[in-house]
Amino acid sequence: MTRFVSLARLRSKAAGLISKPALRQITPGASPDISFCASPPLAEDALSIDPDKVFSPDAALIESYTRFDPADHANIEHQTAEKLLYRGIPYSRYLDEWQFHPGRIGSYLVTQRMAEVVRLARALQDFFVELPNGGLALYYPNTIQTARLQSNEYIYSGIAQGQLLAGYTRLILRDRERAPLWRDLAARIAESMRFPFEDGGVCLDGQVILEAPNFRSCPEIILNGWTDALIHLHDYLQVAPDKDIEAFYLRNLDALAALLTTFDDPGAQLSRYSNLCPYVFCAQYERPQRASAAPRVIVEYLPAKPGYRAYRIEELWKLEARKPCLYDNRIEAVRSSSVDLRLSVSSLHDLRFHIAAPCSRVSFDPGTYDNTSTVPKKTMTSRSVAPIARSDDGFTTFHINAAAQGLLAGCPTNFMKHGKENFYHPYHIVALYELALSTPLPPQRKALAEMASLWLGYMESDAHKRLGDRIVFASLEGFVRKMNRFRAIPSVQSFKELRERATS
Repeated sequence: MTRFVSLARLRSKAAGLISKPALRQITPGASPDISFCASPPLAEDALSIDPDKVFSPDAALIESYTRFDPADHANIEHQTAEKLLYRGIPYSRYLDEWQFHPGRIGSYLVTQRMAEVVRLARALQDFFVELPNGGLALYYPNTIQTARLQSNEYIYSGIAQGQLLAGYTRLILRDRERAPLWRDLAARIAESMRFPFEDGGVCLDGQVILEAPNFRSCPEIILNGWTDALIHLHDYLQVAPDKDIEAFYLRNLDALAALLTTFDDPGAQLSRYSNLCPYVFCAQYERPQRASAAPRVIVEYLPAKPGYRAYRIEELWKLEARKPCLYDNRIEAVRSSSVDLRLSVSSLHDLRFHIAAPCSRVSFDPGTYDNTSTVPKKTMTSRSVAPIARSDDGFTTFHINAAAQGLLAGCPTNFMKHGKENFYHPYHIVALYELALSTPLPPQRKALAEMASLWLGYMESDAHKRLGDRIVFASLEGFVRKMNRFRAIPSVQSFKELRERATS
């Protein structure tokens, strides 16, 4: 287990762990030193990011529940403005369309009458996908118009699997007659959280649950998705103890406590939504190239903290003939003088890429944020980095570190829901206090509660008070009630009680 120290030392330690690449900021008139080698310097034992090698569900199964016929009134039940049942399966209005939404289906299992829940739980057995590790996952259709779900590969989600697990945990408790069936299904849903990212799953290095994996990018950790899944995993373990799953749960809490400082943005006085942002890097050629020919690009993500693996994209994909997703890594544009690369910037991994062409520099807009941006917003300024290496076989190597280059490794939770409501910052506070209550290990509890308390203090900062009623934080009490509503085993009844118990 990780040994924990005070929050201040954690932040200092985290800063010291970030690798210090030989970054060279370009200065006019300067000739930066470049190392020369026979071939591009590649990390050993890097895991492959390759969508062609990950597990993929049967597309026909996903398509079978993606749409339904609104005119098929004989098979539609209990329709409201926001929800209906079609052939016994809940569909929700999401971004003004009817959607098969695994997370909301999980919520239905926790909130509805048991007779309806039993009927749905049995029907869902036909829609779960069996993973290579024996886990069961409910995959998202590709019709949901949110950026992370517009990936070219079908994905399942750690947060949705957690909510489904809550539903089946409730069934174990309430439907004793069929409890063995529900126990088996719940165990296999929990197992889906351990299926590795590099194989098509949601588990990063055996210690992080991912909400929205993208198999054409560095893995992104979305904080509320991770914490929400852990809360439901904790409740499941109270009902169905499992030594392997418990060890997995405690490894996640270790990782969460150790990485929390990377989700803290003192400048914005907010938590961060995730640890990753997409950027476009423009590589300038030393001499003109054929405009139609894209060079080969090898992309590496090198761990900035111990205990995590390196990742490699052997050949970066081109945009042509593919559905564009904002978070996909790809060659964005090719010109005779330059090539644009859409790549991920993460607090957990440094970015290193090798271009099969002689390049003089890479330029990029460092980005900023406001209350409407969920990805870096252009500042209309440019920064440049010189290469760190050239190889005999024609590759030019660049190394990017988010902190050193002033890039956003995850946007703060500044973006608004319902026009002016900060939703995710209070969400993070309540979730961390809940997890602090769940751990049997005092060092974990201390680290989680201290960060929650720091973020609680941010809500009272002058930076937010100056905005007056133009921005409000979602209710902490409301989040406690909401979390209880969607849990198999409700916790405390008020935020005051939660905070007092978590910090005592």
